Amino acid sequence: MGLWADDKSLYMSSLYQLWRFENALELGKNHNSYDALSERSTDLS
Repeated sequence: MGLWADDKSLYMSSLYQLWRFENALELGKNHNSYDALSERSTDLS
C-alpha cells in the first residue's frame, strides 16, 4: 500500500487500485471546523 499527499490531493494505492481524493473546499474555507473536505476523484489524468 502506498500513500502520498500534496497541497490539495491525497493519493492512496493498493496492489490493484489507485485512489485520489481532492480537497473540495476553497482556500480559507472551513466545514464543521475542519479545513479540508475530501471527495474521491475519478479522473486520474
